[in-house]
Amino acid sequence: ESDDKIKKKIKFLTKEILSHNERYYKENNPIIPDQEYDSLLSELKSLEEQYPQWIQKNSPTKAIGSDPPVSYTHLRAHETKANLVC
Repeated sequence: ESDDKIKKKIKFLTKEILSHNERYYKENNPIIPDQEYDSLLSELKSLEEQYPQWIQKNSPTKAIGSDPPVSYTHLRAHETKANLVC
C-alpha cells in the first residue's frame, strides 16, 4: 500500500476508535460489539508498529485511563451538594 493510503487508514482508525471510546466509556452506549472494537484496535496497533511515523498524537493506543462517564460526574456533583447541606 502507498504511504498516503496507510496514513489515511491510521487516521480513520484513530478517529473511529476514539468515537467508539466516547460512546462506550462516557455515554455508556456502545454501538459495536467488543470483538469488532478489539479488531479495529488490533489493526491500528499493527499499522502503528509498522509505520510509527504516522502515529497520531491522540492515538487511542497511547491513552492512559479516561474521563468518568457523564452520569458519574453528575452523580458526584449531587453527592457533593448533599454533603454540603448536612
